[in-house]
Amino acid sequence: MRTSDTIAEVASALADATAQLENISKAHKATAGKARYTYANIADVLRTVRPALASKGLAIVQGQDITDEQVVVVTRLVHRSGEWMETDCRVPVDRQGGIQGTGSALTYARRYAVLGLLGIAAEDDDGRAAQQTRREDFDFAPRKQQRRPEMTPVEQGLARDALRRAWAAKLRAIEVEFGSDQERAGVQAKLFGFADLADVPPSQCEAKRVKLEGVPLDKLKRLVEETRLRVTLGAVPTGEVARG
Repeated sequence: MRTSDTIAEVASALADATAQLENISKAHKATAGKARYTYANIADVLRTVRPALASKGLAIVQGQDITDEQVVVVTRLVHRSGEWMETDCRVPVDRQGGIQGTGSALTYARRYAVLGLLGIAAEDDDGRAAQQTRREDFDFAPRKQQRRPEMTPVEQGLARDALRRAWAAKLRAIEVEFGSDQERAGVQAKLFGFADLADVPPSQCEAKRVKLEGVPLDKLKRLVEETRLRVTLGAVPTGEVARG
């Protein structure tokens, strides 16, 4: 995430606007193959968020760059003070879909970028139509635990140490240093399901470490920075335990 030199005004305004924002209702129906689903399109998203943003002196501005391989949407949240914050959203283009495939990717990227920047949610729509487009799963909690032999105390300690070392190495690689224990706790609660890695059950440590290692650095950095911002704005309680 990129920001203006100062963000005090835009951050305060966003915090106030966030209190008025709710998840987007899904008023449209569509099919993808045999699957049927409901969704909120980009018009629904903008129609819902603009009044709350405008009341706090905020506006959303989006631009795009389209190549044969991907769509890149730059979404900037601007404040009347001149301060701003922005993110990029990159989506692969379904080349078999022609103009329609490009349009689906662009619509998906625009909507996903706005929802991500504001921290609200809605059902995927054009993500299904854009075939090759998938939202990355950053949830490191294992989906289904298989029964394993009980770990010895030594094995438990080694598993926790391996997870801590992998996390520390990733933070160095993406050049992130937390400004407070509150920031660290909020980010860890979001990524690992536990604000303190010492609370992670040893039986889950290896699965979480493997998933962490598989996340590309640019995507991890984006998630960490967005979560830090939400912690700062009070949108992510540092005591949250998102157990998967």
